[in-house]
Amino acid sequence: MSTNVSHSTAYAARSTNLTLFLVLVFATNVVNIGDRFIFSIVLEPLKAELGVSDTALGLLSGLAFSIFYTTLGFPLAMLADRGNRRNLVALSVGVWSTCTALCGAAQGYWQLLIARIGVASGEAGFTPALNSMMADYFPKNKRARVMAIYGVGGSVGILIANILGGYITEHFGWRWAFAAIGMPGVLIAILFLIFVREPARGISENLTDSAPAPSLIAVLRHVRKTRALLLLIAGATAWMFSSFGALNWLAAFYIRVHGLGIAEVGVWLGLIVGVFSGIGILLGGYLADYCSQRFDIRWQFYVPSISVLIGVPMALVVYLAPDTLTSLLFASALSIFTATWQGPTLAMIQTLSPLRMRATTAACLFFSTNLIGFGLGPSFIGLISDLAEPKLAAESIRFALAWSTIGFAAASILYYLAARCVLSGTSNPTNSETG
Repeated sequence: MSTNVSHSTAYAARSTNLTLFLVLVFATNVVNIGDRFIFSIVLEPLKAELGVSDTALGLLSGLAFSIFYTTLGFPLAMLADRGNRRNLVALSVGVWSTCTALCGAAQGYWQLLIARIGVASGEAGFTPALNSMMADYFPKNKRARVMAIYGVGGSVGILIANILGGYITEHFGWRWAFAAIGMPGVLIAILFLIFVREPARGISENLTDSAPAPSLIAVLRHVRKTRALLLLIAGATAWMFSSFGALNWLAAFYIRVHGLGIAEVGVWLGLIVGVFSGIGILLGGYLADYCSQRFDIRWQFYVPSISVLIGVPMALVVYLAPDTLTSLLFASALSIFTATWQGPTLAMIQTLSPLRMRATTAACLFFSTNLIGFGLGPSFIGLISDLAEPKLAAESIRFALAWSTIGFAAASILYYLAARCVLSGTSNPTNSETG
């Protein structure tokens, strides 16, 4: 049960320096996404040294990771809703960073598989707990921009994994690439443990909640009955379907269709995803917060809905343009417009959830986006490409990527419908329709 407490007393109880907290939050997401994407850079030399098949490598980079990440996400999120989130975040960062470094020490396939499972297990406990902490440190009128700053760390992680990881792999070997991306995370985990304090739940909203955390069934029931929340998760999943599906195949697209070399593709994609998507994430977070304060809370949904819709024709130009320069230029713009979803989405997941459900509700989002969006998106594009290959040859990948834009269109509609579930003119999202 929530009750009002003194605003000054609540904020006096918080001793963490918020600037330092944001710096550490940013850094944790750099190593989080960097650890995940470094594997794609080292695939070829790793395969040559260990003598494994593409199927085995696919298990390491995809299925094995996703299964453990999504399966452990719920119990670890429920633990975050019940216990000390600061300790769980620090432990998670330390575990996955250590296991990433251990990937470089693996002497065989099974050792590497166990290390990758350790990476997935560590990451599973990280994001829901951290998102819940961020909601308690920052009020809802600042959450989208704060979540955006966190999200930009992921873009930097992709940039580092592609460019620095490629350089280290080429000059020092794939084992050192794993060590270089993994070991800094151990230091970040220690700093997080030293300088961050566990915030009181609801402190940013001048509320306190002493009720016990609900069961997973209760959380799932809340998600199902809160239409805005359900549509928000569906919209983010549709976005992931198109965006991460395309990201998985863009290198092959530019190599097959436009004749670029592997190193050249790595630099281009690293810059496009690492820089321009970071701009889009920040823009989406700040614009959503500004419009929400200027008008009403529904703009947390309208901003990603409008921007992702603009991205649909841009994506078609990226995939169908006859010349490479046009395709790359529109890919840069596309990265900006389709990255605006992250800050508002993560913010509204927290705002639409009761205090003791926030980490587990976030786990529902990540379960859907990772298992359905990230899992089915690349498979859909690969299937369409294979079906079209007899007639289109190398151009089949272009055709398949064009079809994948249906996810962006669906995401735009779903975000709009989520906004319509919140009463007009209100700043209180708890007025969302349920049923």
